[in-house]
Amino acid sequence: MTQQWLKGGCQVMMNIAQKKHFLLGLGIFMGMLLVGAAVFGIKQFRGPDKQMTIAQEPLHATPTTINKPTKRILTNQLIQYTTLPGAVRSAIRVTVNNQVVFVERYKDISYVRFAFTGAARVTVTAVNAASYSISPRRYSIHPTVHGQNLSFTLHEPRQLILQAGSDKLFLFADAPEQHAPNPTASNVLDVTRYVNDISGRSIQTAHIQQAIYAAATQHAILYFPAGLYRTGTLNMRSNASLYLSSGALLSGTGYAWDTPDSLLLFKDVQNVRLFGHGAIDLHGMALRNSAGDAGRVKLIRTINANNITLQDITLRDSGSWTVHILDSHTIRVNNLKILNDPTMTNNDGIDPDSSNNVSINGAFIYTGDDCFAVKTSGALHLLAASHNISIENSICYTRKSALKVGTETRATLSNITFQQNDVIHADRAIALYMADGSIMNNIKYLNTTSEAIGGNIRQRLIDIEISDRNGIGTIDNVTIANYTAYAFSPNPSLIAGLDGHMVNVTFRNLRIAGTSIHSAAAAMIGIQQANVKFPP
Repeated sequence: MTQQWLKGGCQVMMNIAQKKHFLLGLGIFMGMLLVGAAVFGIKQFRGPDKQMTIAQEPLHATPTTINKPTKRILTNQLIQYTTLPGAVRSAIRVTVNNQVVFVERYKDISYVRFAFTGAARVTVTAVNAASYSISPRRYSIHPTVHGQNLSFTLHEPRQLILQAGSDKLFLFADAPEQHAPNPTASNVLDVTRYVNDISGRSIQTAHIQQAIYAAATQHAILYFPAGLYRTGTLNMRSNASLYLSSGALLSGTGYAWDTPDSLLLFKDVQNVRLFGHGAIDLHGMALRNSAGDAGRVKLIRTINANNITLQDITLRDSGSWTVHILDSHTIRVNNLKILNDPTMTNNDGIDPDSSNNVSINGAFIYTGDDCFAVKTSGALHLLAASHNISIENSICYTRKSALKVGTETRATLSNITFQQNDVIHADRAIALYMADGSIMNNIKYLNTTSEAIGGNIRQRLIDIEISDRNGIGTIDNVTIANYTAYAFSPNPSLIAGLDGHMVNVTFRNLRIAGTSIHSAAAAMIGIQQANVKFPP
């Protein structure tokens, strides 16, 4: 009995031990199976380079097992700007996403401004809507026309010119403003704490100047809410920024003695920013008519300035060069709009002069004289080389030269690049003038387009010339690449050296009137003492 009981107990214990071993083995096997499956799954899921896109996603993947790239979807939102004081309503009507947007009539043009996200469905209502062309043409905007309504859709910020004959509508469709200052923030000063009139009835120069001093002391932003601020010359100070809200208009007084040189003077300053979607109007034509040469006042001038930003502002009716960047460095000009009187002389758009490290991006210039003129003039006895100048993504409409280097060339001009610019109208699209015996070197025109050429004395697509006003200089290492001209100019272009001083120009991918051009003769370019190459 005892032996039988012991034998039975041993058998039970062996059975239990076997079960334990079996369960343990089964557990190990299942664990290995799960690990293997997980490793296999991860490898299949991520792939060898671990950079799977949505298109490569396996059929068994679920949203909970993958971090999918997300695309931000922007809603269609219109951001209206405040109407500027004294603005005259145009007869042209514009709606954006079925909302009426104010169109201002200014001198000989109309213009509309707003910001948006997503898509903007623009409808222009005008008597001659069916005749409007839309520039820049390279955007290939093809509107629909129903009676007096012309419609098209924008999906990104644009600066457009709609024109029919002499009738012009400028459309400024901006991106939403980023990081606009809060007027109640501790680093923001409201200018209305200092001025006593925002209606334009009285001159506020001293009050605004006091506010600029205060902003400089505090390294603050001086905020201009909607209103008309009438002022003479304002002297900027280091570490002060000016912000003009979309309804703020900074206006000259109309008297030459209040602005002997410029309306805004950035002299011997650094770390200054002028920004916002407001406007500055000098009333330059009135100054010129009433004061003659004393009315040749610049709207903005920098002298020995460093780290200056001009952004988003609309500049109107300068009495001379609109933005003169003199003897300055590290200057940034972004999304600036210039609306000048097209019948005035010497009202250039933006002129970098004896300056370096200047970046101009997204400027819109409508003026009577040169849109851009990089120079070394020696103004105010300040003479230095101009180098490292970049002008890109800009739009020009002028009676004179659009993209110009010279004529004042008393010191070296080098490393100057014009890129992705649209010349809607000019007498000369590309112009290089060496007149004062210095050196012009490494000048690049890249991805330029031009539409209409003519209206003044030369009427040339390209005008490059050495002359002897104060010595014979050189023009070397000029590249014109990916230039598309929609039509030939009325007169042949010209590339001309002088007295053995050769001009050296290389063309790549030149197209005129829809035809690829491979020689100077085919491009209708007159050659005089110049090496002009069209490499394959």
